[in-house]
Amino acid sequence: MMENSADCAGAPALTVKKSALSKAALFLFMLAPAFAPAELVSALMLMVVAVVFVLSGFKAHRGMLALAAPILLLMAVGVAASYQSAPYDIFKDVWYTLNPLLALAIGYLLMHGIKDLRSLFKIIVFAASVASVLHVSYFIFDPGLIFQPADSIRAVAGRGYFITVLAVCVLAACRKAGMKLMPGPIAAFLFLLCFSSIILAFSRTLWTSLAIMIIVVLGFLTARNLKKLAVLAVAAAGLFVYVFITPESQLAGPGQTLRGKMAHSFKEVMVSDYRKMADISVNWRGYESFLAIQTYLDGDSVQHAIGRGFGTLVDLGIYMDLGGEKLRYIPIFHNGYIFVLVKTGVLGLLLYIYFLARVLLSGKRAVNSPSQEEKLAGRLLIAIGLVLSATTFVIAGFFNKSTLIPAVLLLGALASFCRSAGAQPERPSA
Repeated sequence: MMENSADCAGAPALTVKKSALSKAALFLFMLAPAFAPAELVSALMLMVVAVVFVLSGFKAHRGMLALAAPILLLMAVGVAASYQSAPYDIFKDVWYTLNPLLALAIGYLLMHGIKDLRSLFKIIVFAASVASVLHVSYFIFDPGLIFQPADSIRAVAGRGYFITVLAVCVLAACRKAGMKLMPGPIAAFLFLLCFSSIILAFSRTLWTSLAIMIIVVLGFLTARNLKKLAVLAVAAAGLFVYVFITPESQLAGPGQTLRGKMAHSFKEVMVSDYRKMADISVNWRGYESFLAIQTYLDGDSVQHAIGRGFGTLVDLGIYMDLGGEKLRYIPIFHNGYIFVLVKTGVLGLLLYIYFLARVLLSGKRAVNSPSQEEKLAGRLLIAIGLVLSATTFVIAGFFNKSTLIPAVLLLGALASFCRSAGAQPERPSA
């Protein structure tokens, strides 16, 4: 009898310990992509997933498998079609695809230990605050830095951190939903801190992602907010016109302005066969996409269907300085949709689109739930799904090796929360 009592008393303590470990691990993984090499973060994530898998008795959660299934099938297609590629090149493409899958699994599994949505949101806000302090400190110690050109600022202070976008959106969403994470003055200070970091990053990706997520989490994408949505659409159209008519002198070179940089964003992703080196350098994303599409089109009907396989390299025809290394053959591209198309064909592209659609539909189901917490989680799921869909065009989205890892971690955690909050509890499968 006494032994049973001791076991019962020890169960809550074990639960608390598991929750604390899960929170600490998620905090570190949310912050790690900002400061640690992607390869190291990936290795740590693999270790944690392996340990959890072993401790669970080699069982995997059905919800996690269902969420990851389209990407796992995409990987299988890429590997199956890779028989003509070099092993090292195949391994690199497997890693590009496996890395975000590990982040998805980490978020999902650790949320089972955390359970509480408030705790999840606090982790995001505190991790973002640490990153923001380190980023903003560059401008505190060197106030003159703010007056430098955007490229010079980013060379010194970095390009900002996506975790700050998540924190600002979480704080805004919680305020709208009436969920109190911390005392008001502290929440306001951390909001301003993270928002300042986003502005000082001078990153088009962060700004655009923030705009998309804020529109979603504040509930503008509903029939009841059509007037507000119309005002936003008109404002966006006006901004587009303003950017579109940017003078040529501001588009590139020493006279490039932030307005010119935004205007160039539309041109540089346009797929085209640029001939001059100056045009190739300025419009690099569009040029690499053109060559990648040509590589795909040069294949036969089978390769059009299932791709050329992992390990396929695209010949640039010239040597380019990419990441400090002169390369002529490249394995990955800024446009993630083209990356998937070249490696896994139409089948892989459909699987990836299906994955994104499932994220959006999962969010929509959660938004329709009577639970306010599920509604909040659902809006964030939709926001992340839309950001992944948009950023796949310009920075590889889901397949980006580091920038969007915090978003994928949050995606996994929110999916885990929504499934656990559903009518039927999650059950591991053997």
